[in-house]
Amino acid sequence: RTWLKRDELTDELFDILDAIGKGFSFTEIIWDTSQGQWMPDRLEWRDPRWFRFARHDLATPLMLGENGQEEPLPGFKFIFARMKAKSGLPLRSGIARVAAWTYMFKKFTERDWAIFTQTYGQPLRVGKYGAGASEEDRDKLFMAVANIAGDCAAIVPESMMIEFVETSNVGASTNLYKERADWLDQQTSKLVLGQTATTDAVTGGLGSGKEHRQVQEDIERADARAISAILNRDLIRPWVDLEYGPQKVYPRLIMARPEQEDLASFSAAIAPLINVGLRVKESEVLAKFGLSEPNEEDRVLGNSVPELPPEPPNDAGSTEEAGSGSKIKYQSAPIKYPEPNSGGKAALNAQEALTGRTGDRPPEDILADRLEIEAGPAMGDMIGQIEVMLAASGSLEEFADMLRAGFGDLNAEDLAGIMAMAMTGAELGGISAVEDEAGG
Repeated sequence: RTWLKRDELTDELFDILDAIGKGFSFTEIIWDTSQGQWMPDRLEWRDPRWFRFARHDLATPLMLGENGQEEPLPGFKFIFARMKAKSGLPLRSGIARVAAWTYMFKKFTERDWAIFTQTYGQPLRVGKYGAGASEEDRDKLFMAVANIAGDCAAIVPESMMIEFVETSNVGASTNLYKERADWLDQQTSKLVLGQTATTDAVTGGLGSGKEHRQVQEDIERADARAISAILNRDLIRPWVDLEYGPQKVYPRLIMARPEQEDLASFSAAIAPLINVGLRVKESEVLAKFGLSEPNEEDRVLGNSVPELPPEPPNDAGSTEEAGSGSKIKYQSAPIKYPEPNSGGKAALNAQEALTGRTGDRPPEDILADRLEIEAGPAMGDMIGQIEVMLAASGSLEEFADMLRAGFGDLNAEDLAGIMAMAMTGAELGGISAVEDEAGG
């Protein structure tokens, strides 16, 4: 860990990443063995012209020795980084080889643009010489007209006539050089970064900007994984072998940037779920925000132990999560229901409803009314929890996610018991009605 915190490591990694442009790079490991240990003292970039590839496959790296002959790379001495922009030979797999075309065409365009800018708007100077003018006289005449201004000068005999035909789209073609140079720049940006939003002033919506940023992050993660694999193969493993001997399991170096999360959205989503009984580890929430667990002697912001609201009376409007030990209360909406009867009375009423002993109303209506009264408090508790989720959500999609996440914490035991008693009462009432008809 101490070696990884060196200030020089940033420049050394920059040199290793020279492989992105050229397709490969060679970095020499300078070992420190002053006290019998094996420690990388520094990583030195080496000119790729000192190296070759084996002629039988054009892929195996070789180095030029002191006598100019090709020699195998010495073990534990070099970091050979190969980062391909395309498959094929290492000599042809770098981004710089592809970008050379756009670079070359852009320079040609800039040269033509500079010539056009220098002569734009200048008059054409024409010097006329007689039929008997000597070569020396012609040179003097041309020098005279050329010294008046820049280019766009000519000399012709007096007897000769030159006609200059102007094109009709000269004005429109003045932007051709700029558009061509900008277009070539954009192609280079796509090649290197995969997008143009961070390099060129191209208008686009917020969604387009996010997509461009995601492409850039994908390339960044791919390069980080590639450089991690190279260092683990050519640096970490040889280091461990030299210092401690061969191992069954080797430590791994992982280069990555922590994923950035939208903590505001996370807070807005998790708070309502906690309020309706979702059990969340405090340590996980602290880790999300990069916070440590405070000690008893530490000063904390806010109340260390939040004050709970007064205990409501033991009625249908407030329930506690059963069997979980949670102190979170579910306060339902103020829904009023008639006083329920006990389960025995529900069964008796159901029997009376189906036997027709309660007046002229149909027995199934009487049973449904009784079930509504008995199940009212349990339904009110569940509806209250759902209303809390709906009030805390910002959209229907977010409400659906919260409902799915908190579905398992909804207390449906009371409602299930009431439904079971109602079904039992309905079955008993039906049996009684059949017996009465058979006996009559």
